[in-house]
Amino acid sequence: MSAQGKKVLCLSIGGMSCIACQAKIQSALGKLPGVTSAEVSWENGTARIEGEGEKISTGKITKEIESLG
Repeated sequence: MSAQGKKVLCLSIGGMSCIACQAKIQSALGKLPGVTSAEVSWENGTARIEGEGEKISTGKITKEIESLG
């Protein structure tokens, strides 16, 4: 992957209440096509996702998080 194709998304996530939520979301995001790295913090209510620019989007990431409950 070239530097030009790299994309970083930083999102706020509400509703996480424990480390188990963090682990569940981080694992699911890390398995999405095009995602090369996912770091989630329940304490800060944030997610930082890196991946291939054309394969990841805020909409896809949000949809995946919402599907986890």
